[in-house]
Amino acid sequence: MSENSEVQEETWEGNYRTLSRLLDEKNERLTALEHKLDVTEQEAIAFRDLLQEARAKLEAVEQEYMELLYSVVTKHEGETRHQTALRYIREREHHTTEAVAAQEEPSGPGPAYVDQE
Repeated sequence: MSENSEVQEETWEGNYRTLSRLLDEKNERLTALEHKLDVTEQEAIAFRDLLQEARAKLEAVEQEYMELLYSVVTKHEGETRHQTALRYIREREHHTTEAVAAQEEPSGPGPAYVDQE
């Protein structure tokens, strides 16, 4: 073998080792990225599920709210249905609280105290 051939062979072997090492590094990086993408995909799926659950809850609350609003038959001028419903509820709660308080208070003077000496 000539000296040129030996140098060329050593160069090829060196290049092969370098390329092999670079390829291994690239494969390791690719594996790490695939893992990150897998984790990210799992997080995205979990987030999507949470979002769907939140939407379902919001729709249920919206249906209940609409039921409450449309229970207000007479919308008063200058008020939205929301304001009218809120006023009705507050008035009723206030009236109920006053009625309970009135029942608890004595309705006049109590029995007369008689001294039996």
